[in-house]
Amino acid sequence: MTVNTVVFVGPTLERAVVEATAPGANVWGPARQGDVFHAVRDHGARVIGLIDGAFLDVPAVWHREILWALKSGVRVFGAASMGALRAAELHSFGMQGVGTIFEAYRSGVLPGWAETFEDDDEVAVVHAPKELGYRPLSDAMVDIRFTLAEAVGSGVLTEGSRDALAARMKALHFPDRRMERLKEIAAELGHAHLVGWLDGPKLSLKALDAVCMLQAMRQENDAAAPPFQLQQALTWSRFVASSRRLGQREREALVAVGQNPGSLAGLEREALGRMDSLRAHTAGLKGSRALSAFFGDKGLESREAIVAWASDNKIDYATVLRLAEEEALLQSAVRHSRGAAMDGAIADLLILKEQLASTSRGAQ
Repeated sequence: MTVNTVVFVGPTLERAVVEATAPGANVWGPARQGDVFHAVRDHGARVIGLIDGAFLDVPAVWHREILWALKSGVRVFGAASMGALRAAELHSFGMQGVGTIFEAYRSGVLPGWAETFEDDDEVAVVHAPKELGYRPLSDAMVDIRFTLAEAVGSGVLTEGSRDALAARMKALHFPDRRMERLKEIAAELGHAHLVGWLDGPKLSLKALDAVCMLQAMRQENDAAAPPFQLQQALTWSRFVASSRRLGQREREALVAVGQNPGSLAGLEREALGRMDSLRAHTAGLKGSRALSAFFGDKGLESREAIVAWASDNKIDYATVLRLAEEEALLQSAVRHSRGAAMDGAIADLLILKEQLASTSRGAQ
């Protein structure tokens, strides 16, 4: 499915608010690593709004995938939570940050507060799963600060009391920060008037910033990201390779192999060994040496032969480079693993393949 605008949001705003503020936007859950990449490559998104991101049990949304999206001409916005963090980090590369929290991370100062504003846990919360609408189960420290500042402005607290309450809340692990806990601490410190005041409408700076970002996304903006060099690092090449969608020819080949269980089992084991080796080794031949070794092994001695080989296999030049680098890594792994352990593993394979006995008989 092709989309134009994708908004990654979870506990910060309810889905209905997003849909009312940004009509036509596709509302997805908190972004995890790879989600921005897939939104652009697989769904054609041209505008990305990052509000919430997953981070506890999965890798967080990656800086490099956002840089790749920007380099691809995609407008990427961030605010409120993970979006504010990434926007502050990538603002100079063209990611558009919106709101007070973004500006605070960028400058290191949250207006009205003396301490440096830089901790990720200021915006972190725990929340319910997708089935329960990502309902927040804790309150962000930045929202607690916002609430306490509003209490000072309303004459409910002094600045000294505000700071004391904030320090107590900050000392808690972020999943334990809840307005109910703030009420308990306020009661302990003798601020009964604040307890009653906190029963009023809930205040959220994160939500305000998120709405501002959604409004900004609707504005026409043809400004291109500033020029920068995105290095094709091995980690990125591996990520793209592991995320690739199979072409028609590849799918047909897999179907054909799948009709022969014996062949499929053998290929699966070889593929597993290849994947494990690539994960375990990060050093190998680089640049022209890797290409030369790869092309030499394939007997591709001219540019025309390389182009024809790529065309026959329905792959582009970037895939050729990836395969060359992976083969160089595997060759390096083999060289560094030779010895008694390798000899023993080869002997085991010969036994399993029932080749050891036949080899011994042939030598007699």
